[in-house]
Amino acid sequence: MKYREAIRPLAPMATLEAAQYYFELLPGASDDDYNAYNYMVLTARSKPHARDKIPAVVHADGTGRIQIVREQDDPLTYAYLKALGRRIGVEVSVNTSFNVAGPIAQTPSQAIDTLRRSKGLDAVIMVASDGTVYAAWHGGERDSGRFTQWLSEWKSVQPVA
Repeated sequence: MKYREAIRPLAPMATLEAAQYYFELLPGASDDDYNAYNYMVLTARSKPHARDKIPAVVHADGTGRIQIVREQDDPLTYAYLKALGRRIGVEVSVNTSFNVAGPIAQTPSQAIDTLRRSKGLDAVIMVASDGTVYAAWHGGERDSGRFTQWLSEWKSVQPVA
């Protein structure tokens, strides 16, 4: 999707527990409960089982530039990671800057422009400060159907208001 160079790996965004399970966190970074990993400035060697379970975020050299997410720092992203854990068994997601052939998207309009430029991105989901959720996705021949299928399945299990 991002047309990124092979030398520039994607990064894992994880709960502390998942980061400890999948990566060898540096002992020197353990001050304040591994807060040194909050900002994707350190890499950690992946453990052997990580390549099989989370290959998208393990670089070719076996490392990951981890961002540990804590509930008190980012409750929404933490809840997302916990939900992933319940759904797929892994509290890890890909973390990458949201841009394709342009600056990092910082507004809803820029996010939709990024979606338009992307060939591999199916949808953009945005959450407003009041909790309202918005989604935009490709239509027509660029619609892979993955997002609309997921949306249909999700709606079918939601309680009727």
